Amino acid sequence: AGAAEFPACQRRRVLAHLAQGHVDEPTILETERAVLVRLGFGVGVPTPLSFLRELTMRPRGKDLDGVVTALALELAIFFLGLCLFEPAMEYGRFPQCVLAGAALSGALRVLEEDPSRAGACAHMREDLQQDLASYGAHSLEACMAECEEAILELWSAQAGGRGAAS
Repeated sequence: AGAAEFPACQRRRVLAHLAQGHVDEPTILETERAVLVRLGFGVGVPTPLSFLRELTMRPRGKDLDGVVTALALELAIFFLGLCLFEPAMEYGRFPQCVLAGAALSGALRVLEEDPSRAGACAHMREDLQQDLASYGAHSLEACMAECEEAILELWSAQAGGRGAAS
Protein backbone atom coordinates (compact mmCIF):
# COMPACT_ATOMS: atom_id res chain seq x y z
CA ALA A 1 0.00 0.00 0.00
CA GLY A 2 1.19 3.49 -0.77
CA ALA A 3 1.75 6.30 1.72
CA ALA A 4 -1.64 7.83 0.89
CA GLU A 5 -3.44 4.56 1.59
CA PHE A 6 -1.43 3.62 4.66
CA PRO A 7 0.25 6.64 6.32
CA ALA A 8 3.42 6.08 8.38
CA CYS A 9 1.71 6.99 11.66
CA GLN A 10 -0.97 4.34 11.05
CA ARG A 11 1.67 1.78 10.00
CA ARG A 12 3.56 2.40 13.25
CA ARG A 13 0.39 1.92 15.31
CA VAL A 14 -0.42 -1.34 13.53
CA LEU A 15 3.15 -2.64 13.93
CA ALA A 16 3.18 -1.70 17.62
CA HIS A 17 -0.14 -3.46 18.13
CA LEU A 18 0.93 -6.61 16.28
CA ALA A 19 4.27 -6.77 18.09
CA GLN A 20 2.57 -6.30 21.48
CA GLY A 21 5.69 -4.49 22.73
CA HIS A 22 7.93 -7.52 22.18
CA VAL A 23 9.65 -6.33 18.99
CA ASP A 24 10.53 -2.78 18.00
CA GLU A 25 9.87 -1.27 14.56
CA PRO A 26 13.52 -1.30 13.34
CA THR A 27 13.78 -5.02 14.13
CA ILE A 28 10.53 -5.72 12.27
CA LEU A 29 11.70 -3.76 9.23
CA GLU A 30 15.13 -5.44 9.26
CA THR A 31 13.47 -8.86 9.41
CA GLU A 32 11.07 -7.91 6.63
CA ARG A 33 14.00 -6.81 4.47
CA ALA A 34 15.83 -10.10 5.18
CA VAL A 35 12.73 -12.05 4.10
CA LEU A 36 12.39 -9.99 0.92
CA VAL A 37 16.06 -10.51 0.09
CA ARG A 38 15.66 -14.24 0.63
CA LEU A 39 12.64 -14.24 -1.70
CA GLY A 40 14.54 -12.26 -4.29
CA PHE A 41 11.95 -9.51 -3.82
CA GLY A 42 9.43 -11.76 -5.61
CA VAL A 43 6.30 -10.78 -3.76
CA GLY A 44 3.86 -10.24 -6.61
CA VAL A 45 3.28 -13.87 -7.55
CA PRO A 46 0.23 -14.20 -9.78
CA THR A 47 -2.61 -16.46 -8.69
CA PRO A 48 -4.79 -18.64 -10.92
CA LEU A 49 -7.38 -15.85 -10.77
CA SER A 50 -4.78 -13.34 -12.05
CA PHE A 51 -4.02 -15.60 -14.99
CA LEU A 52 -7.73 -16.23 -15.63
CA ARG A 53 -8.45 -12.52 -15.84
CA GLU A 54 -5.60 -12.09 -18.32
CA LEU A 55 -6.74 -15.05 -20.37
CA THR A 56 -10.21 -13.54 -20.79
CA MET A 57 -9.04 -10.04 -21.75
CA ARG A 58 -8.47 -10.73 -25.44
CA PRO A 59 -11.35 -9.62 -27.69
CA ARG A 60 -12.93 -12.76 -29.13
CA GLY A 61 -13.92 -12.64 -32.80
CA LYS A 62 -16.81 -15.11 -32.71
CA ASP A 63 -18.15 -13.85 -29.37
CA LEU A 64 -19.34 -10.51 -30.68
CA ASP A 65 -21.52 -9.59 -27.72
CA GLY A 66 -19.16 -10.98 -25.08
CA VAL A 67 -21.79 -13.31 -23.61
CA VAL A 68 -19.75 -16.49 -24.00
CA THR A 69 -16.68 -14.82 -22.49
CA ALA A 70 -18.70 -13.58 -19.51
CA LEU A 71 -20.33 -16.97 -18.93
CA ALA A 72 -17.03 -18.80 -19.33
CA LEU A 73 -15.31 -16.44 -16.90
CA GLU A 74 -18.07 -16.89 -14.32
CA LEU A 75 -17.97 -20.70 -14.60
CA ALA A 76 -14.15 -20.78 -14.60
CA ILE A 77 -14.11 -18.69 -11.39
CA PHE A 78 -16.52 -21.21 -9.90
CA PHE A 79 -14.19 -24.06 -10.94
CA LEU A 80 -11.21 -22.28 -9.37
CA GLY A 81 -13.26 -21.86 -6.21
CA LEU A 82 -13.77 -25.62 -6.10
CA CYS A 83 -10.04 -26.10 -6.56
CA LEU A 84 -9.28 -23.83 -3.60
CA PHE A 85 -10.95 -26.35 -1.31
CA GLU A 86 -9.13 -29.29 -2.83
CA PRO A 87 -5.47 -29.12 -1.80
CA ALA A 88 -4.42 -31.71 -4.37
CA MET A 89 -5.64 -29.33 -7.09
CA GLU A 90 -4.41 -26.02 -5.77
CA TYR A 91 -1.06 -26.64 -4.15
CA GLY A 92 1.67 -27.59 -6.56
CA ARG A 93 0.07 -30.25 -8.71
CA PHE A 94 -0.37 -27.87 -11.64
CA PRO A 95 1.28 -24.55 -12.53
CA GLN A 96 -0.96 -21.59 -11.75
CA CYS A 97 -1.37 -20.59 -15.41
CA VAL A 98 -2.33 -24.17 -16.31
CA LEU A 99 -4.90 -24.29 -13.51
CA ALA A 100 -6.45 -21.06 -14.81
CA GLY A 101 -6.33 -22.20 -18.43
CA ALA A 102 -7.83 -25.58 -17.59
CA ALA A 103 -10.65 -23.96 -15.61
CA LEU A 104 -11.42 -21.71 -18.58
CA SER A 105 -11.15 -24.56 -21.08
CA GLY A 106 -13.43 -26.73 -18.93
CA ALA A 107 -15.94 -23.89 -18.70
CA LEU A 108 -15.88 -23.49 -22.49
CA ARG A 109 -16.36 -27.23 -22.92
CA VAL A 110 -19.45 -27.09 -20.70
CA LEU A 111 -20.83 -24.05 -22.55
CA GLU A 112 -20.28 -25.53 -26.00
CA GLU A 113 -22.94 -28.14 -25.22
CA ASP A 114 -25.30 -25.38 -26.39
CA PRO A 115 -25.01 -25.56 -30.20
CA SER A 116 -25.48 -21.79 -30.52
CA ARG A 117 -22.28 -21.28 -28.53
CA ALA A 118 -20.20 -24.19 -29.85
CA GLY A 119 -18.37 -22.19 -32.55
CA ALA A 120 -17.41 -19.34 -30.24
CA CYS A 121 -16.27 -21.79 -27.54
CA ALA A 122 -14.12 -23.81 -29.93
CA HIS A 123 -12.53 -20.61 -31.26
CA MET A 124 -11.88 -19.35 -27.75
CA ARG A 125 -10.21 -22.65 -26.78
CA GLU A 126 -7.88 -22.31 -29.80
CA ASP A 127 -7.02 -18.77 -28.68
CA LEU A 128 -6.50 -20.06 -25.16
CA GLN A 129 -3.78 -22.47 -26.33
CA GLN A 130 -1.97 -19.57 -28.03
CA ASP A 131 -2.33 -17.39 -24.94
CA LEU A 132 -0.96 -20.10 -22.66
CA ALA A 133 2.03 -20.49 -24.98
CA SER A 134 2.89 -16.87 -24.18
CA TYR A 135 3.27 -17.93 -20.53
CA GLY A 136 5.69 -20.64 -21.59
CA ALA A 137 3.04 -23.30 -21.14
CA HIS A 138 3.24 -24.53 -24.75
CA SER A 139 4.93 -27.72 -23.59
CA LEU A 140 2.24 -28.38 -21.01
CA GLU A 141 -0.61 -29.54 -23.26
CA ALA A 142 -0.84 -32.95 -21.58
CA CYS A 143 -0.68 -31.29 -18.16
CA MET A 144 -3.47 -28.91 -19.20
CA ALA A 145 -5.64 -31.79 -20.41
CA GLU A 146 -5.04 -33.67 -17.15
CA CYS A 147 -5.85 -30.57 -15.11
CA GLU A 148 -9.03 -29.85 -17.07
CA GLU A 149 -10.17 -33.44 -16.59
CA ALA A 150 -9.42 -33.26 -12.85
CA ILE A 151 -11.41 -30.02 -12.54
CA LEU A 152 -14.42 -31.46 -14.36
CA GLU A 153 -14.24 -34.66 -12.29
CA LEU A 154 -14.04 -32.60 -9.10
CA TRP A 155 -17.10 -30.59 -10.19
CA SER A 156 -19.00 -33.78 -11.00
CA ALA A 157 -18.06 -35.34 -7.66
CA GLN A 158 -19.09 -32.22 -5.73
CA ALA A 159 -22.36 -31.93 -7.66
CA GLY A 160 -23.12 -35.58 -6.93
CA GLY A 161 -22.42 -35.10 -3.24
CA ARG A 162 -19.46 -37.47 -3.35
CA GLY A 163 -16.83 -34.99 -2.15
CA ALA A 164 -13.46 -34.80 -3.83
CA ALA A 165 -12.81 -36.89 -6.90
CA SER A 166 -10.52 -39.83 -6.29
